[in-house]
Order: sequence, then C-alpha cells, then structure tokens
Amino acid sequence: MSDQEPPTTENVSAPEQEAPTVMSEQEPAKAESEVVAAEVVQEAPAPAVVSEQEPVKTESVIIATEVVQEAPMVVSEQEAPPPKIESGEHDHAAVVEETPMVTNGHDEPQATESVSAPEVPAPVMNGEKEPPAPTPTPPPMESSPKEAPPPTIMNGREPPTTETVGAAELTRMVNCGFKNYTKLVRGKPRGPLLPDAYLKFADKLYNFEFRNEDVMVMAFPKSGTTWVSEIVWALTNIDQLHLMDELGVRDRVFWLEKDAVFSNDRDISTSIEMQRFRELYPNDDPEDGVVLKLAAAEKSPRHFFTHLPPQLHNPDMLNKCKVIYVARNPKDVCFSWYNFLRNLPGEKYKEFEGEFAEFVEGFKAGYILYSPYWEHIQEAWQLRHHRNFHFIFYEDLQTDIMGEMRRLSSFLKLGLGDDQLQKVSELTSFQTMKGREDKLPIIKELQTSFFYKGQVGSWDEAATSLVDARMVAWINENLQGTDIRFTFN
Repeated sequence: MSDQEPPTTENVSAPEQEAPTVMSEQEPAKAESEVVAAEVVQEAPAPAVVSEQEPVKTESVIIATEVVQEAPMVVSEQEAPPPKIESGEHDHAAVVEETPMVTNGHDEPQATESVSAPEVPAPVMNGEKEPPAPTPTPPPMESSPKEAPPPTIMNGREPPTTETVGAAELTRMVNCGFKNYTKLVRGKPRGPLLPDAYLKFADKLYNFEFRNEDVMVMAFPKSGTTWVSEIVWALTNIDQLHLMDELGVRDRVFWLEKDAVFSNDRDISTSIEMQRFRELYPNDDPEDGVVLKLAAAEKSPRHFFTHLPPQLHNPDMLNKCKVIYVARNPKDVCFSWYNFLRNLPGEKYKEFEGEFAEFVEGFKAGYILYSPYWEHIQEAWQLRHHRNFHFIFYEDLQTDIMGEMRRLSSFLKLGLGDDQLQKVSELTSFQTMKGREDKLPIIKELQTSFFYKGQVGSWDEAATSLVDARMVAWINENLQGTDIRFTFN
C-alpha cells in the first residue's frame, strides 16, 4: 500500500434554505497598496505533475477580461500563444451547428464547501411550439473570466474528501426527474457525484495496489467504456480470443468501483463472480466488498475499467498501471445516458422518469452519477502526455478503427500486425458485441442492452431545436480557453 493518508469525508448537513453558490465569479484581487477595480485575471495552472520522472506538459492561457470603471487591467507581461493539439496525428475539428469549435475541457470554478446546482430552466415538452433555434457561435476565447482548473498532482497530493449532498439539492434533483435519489455524496474540490455507499469503500479504492502489468480503461459513463474494454482485452489476449464467446466482458474485466455503486445489491453480481468469491472467501460477507477482493487475488495481467476520475485512485496508479481514457462528445453522452436509464426495468433500477429536455438540464447541472462531465474530461486531458496514459476519442474509433488500434498496440508495446488487428476489429465490431450480449448479458438482471446504435450524432434523434441550442451554448461556454476538440457528426 502507498504511504498516503486515506480519503477523509465530512457530512454537510443541508440548511433549510440553501444559499446559492456563485460558481464562476471571483472576488477582486487585493494588493497591499491598492485595489485594482477590474475583474480578476486568472492564469491557467502550473503543469500537472504525475511523477518525478515524467511531468505532464500543459500550456497556460492568459485570459484578459474587460476593464471596469476605467481601472487599469492587470495582465501578465507576456501572453502565452493559443495551445496546440498534441494528442496524435489527427485533429479534432469540433462541429456544433456547423460552427467550428475550438476546444474541449473547461475552466473549472473553484469549489466551495456547500454544493448548489444552477437553476434548471423550464424544459420544452413535445408538442410545444418552439422558436427557431439560433445559430450558436463560440464566444471569443479572450472573454472568459472563469478560473482555470487547479493542476492534477498524482504523487504527493492530498487524499480527496467528500461532502453529503444536502436536502435542498436532492429536492431539485427529484423535481428534475431523478426520482430514486436519496443519499448522495460529492467529492471535493471537484469530484464526482456518487451514492453514499462510496464512503464505505473510498479508502480501499484510493489505496488499491496496482501492478506493472495492469491495464485500466477509464471513461465518463456512456462514452464507449465497454467497447474499448473489449478491444483492449482482445489486443492483450490475442491467443485467447475464443474466451470472448465463453465469458462475458464483466467476467474478464473488473469494474473496480462496483462494490461502491452496488454495495447493497449483491443480487446483480454475475453468477461467475459470486462463485469465485465464495470459493476464495467462504466466510466473508459480500457487503464488505466482492470485486476489490477478487481483483486483489487475481493473477497478472489484470484488466480493469472505471468511471471514477484519476483523483479518486491510488496516486501511484500511473507509475505502474497503463491507463486508456476514452472521451466522447457531450451531446451523445447525454443522449446515451438518457436512453439507457429510461429502459431500465422496474422501480428498483429506474433512476430517471421524465422528458428528454428535463434530463438534459439535469445533465448540465451535474445531477447524473459521476458528474460533472467537464471536470472528468479536463482532469484526464491534463494527464495525456504521461508515458502510461493514453487519451482517445470515441469518434476516432468510429472513423479509423485500424489506426486507433495501431496506436493502442504501440502504447501497450504489443507489436501486433495488421492481420491480428483486423481480427480484433471484427470481434469487437458493434454488431458482433451486440450479438454476444444476447448470450452473455453484461448485467443480466438489468434486462436491457448496453448497446444502442453505437453511432456519432445520436443526439439528433431526441433533441428539439431549442434543447439543442441550449446545449450548444453550454458546450461553447465550457470549451473556452481549452484545446480539446470534439466531433459531433
């Protein structure tokens, strides 16, 4: 185990009337001799340091804000040039309503002790007349006064802490359609929304010991996690591909935080998983954890996937484990989440009941488990230059699967030829995986498919022009001053 202290938690009791939290404005900076009457000029953080051997490279963006009452503007003596894409041979030209997007990730607001979501605008239901959708244009990069996110430091960082989501915010979530939300926690300063069961396993997850042979697929939910997990497993088990038709993906790849998400629902564990647990730990209570114990007992090489961001994992993870992060454009992530949740059976698993427009507002407000979306993406993007971290886009897998698999083979130091890669491509195609799921359900008890269409642009099936315009504005706002580019069509 590493020497860092385990995650600590604090319970934040909800006030009777929750005071709004200003998420994007900053107090004016005070100097010893004078107060400058201008909006605060923030500089992007220092480079994220992942290890002493190979620091992450980032670039600073200086954002100049407008002057208030003719006071002098405080800016650095030399502005950094716009950041350049350094993620590979290809460029990600963002497309939002045919307006070129310039970036991905976002400048994150500084967290506060209490959690407050933005007011949810009234959704537009089917059948209502809608005004023509405006053609959104990305705001100029110089105009954002938001603070850039703090650097992600994997070694020597302080363990993350959490706070309980208060009653007022829970009420807003329920009113937005998330009917089954009862007890939730949120990581600080910018961690994800999780069931309170996470608290029981936070220390174990944070101190989980990785090995040099481990491979982890990491992604925000509904970003292609299962697809990439199958690709990576097949690439690294090229001589055992027949097992893909004998064992489900969840029996070959550990969902590392499953104990924390389904800690009280042991009935949804696969029979093979529980069989293994009973054989290895006949006297242990499954409520104390199944997957973490099985993973610790598994021989190398081990395969994992997770929806938790890097900050909630062992700080030593990237010194040993190979991590592949999958990013997908936020429109399709939102629609895929909605489509998945509305098809869950019965009251036990149904998290959302409402219209698509309501769900979109909840997605933007951070009401979805593992939210906020932008913080998740941004933290991973800061780590993209680490030798053990590989950042890929779902949309690139769709358009150039062979090229992306060559890059994965190189990252994993596998040295596979094109004939082998072509075989993996066939076994992990959308139609092949969907057919295999009929025989080997990913989670049998959920009685719903993890695969819908596997296309880019599925958002357009459900979004009205007004809902789309609001989403475009939200995306543009959060892409200011960053350098990741999405493809939407």
